[in-house]
Amino acid sequence: MPGNRPTNLRSGDRAESLGLLFLQSIAVLAPVPREEDVGIDAVATLVRDDGKGRLIAENSFYVQIKAKSVREIVYSGDEIRWLRQLQLPLFFGSVDLQASQVELYFGHVLSHVFVTPENPAKLILHLDPVDISQFTAEEGHHENLGVPILSWGIAQNTSPNFHATAHSVLKSAIEEEQRNLKFRSIHWVEPIEWETGGPVTIGVGSMQVRPPEAEFKTFGRDLMPFLMQVSFEAWLRRDERDLQRILEFAELADERL
Repeated sequence: MPGNRPTNLRSGDRAESLGLLFLQSIAVLAPVPREEDVGIDAVATLVRDDGKGRLIAENSFYVQIKAKSVREIVYSGDEIRWLRQLQLPLFFGSVDLQASQVELYFGHVLSHVFVTPENPAKLILHLDPVDISQFTAEEGHHENLGVPILSWGIAQNTSPNFHATAHSVLKSAIEEEQRNLKFRSIHWVEPIEWETGGPVTIGVGSMQVRPPEAEFKTFGRDLMPFLMQVSFEAWLRRDERDLQRILEFAELADERL
């Protein structure tokens, strides 16, 4: 309607603008126009100063920005299928307009959700920790995003020390989560652990689920290039014993897969 705009939309626009502005201090952004927004507010790319007056583009990731008042992010139906198919790690920015503060949450928990072949009918991601055991299956699949991986305000926004820390933390998180995105096709997840502003580490163990038989048949094609490279390396070393063992495994994989 001419002459007015809903308060919640205006607040959301301001939160998104401030969040993207703060993110520009640690990454270059390709914002997604509102009319084209299907769940991603920007594609961000980390940059490194090479000390010669150039910024070198490195790892990319997706960002979705929310106002601080939004403490749950809900997906259902086609939204969940879209979420599963994302090829870059997803982060969620929570913007406090009054404090001019941004908290960046890491979407690693999505790899745990999508390690199984089946999609939940409804997925609810919590920015504040909750006891997810209290919810029934009919209430949807609930997950905690965990503590923010980064949190910063105006003072840190221009700090070289913060920029260096943010780059190190995000680069490590993105690279580890890219492995999980690659392993998602075989339903395997390596847990990632972090504290706000601290180093990212790989947790103990892994999570895996037996894939459907139809998917299992495709593993051979994905596995074979790795086996061929390992066998080539053994051949270069003239290690006949290793080469024979690799070829025997390749034959077994070919028969099974």
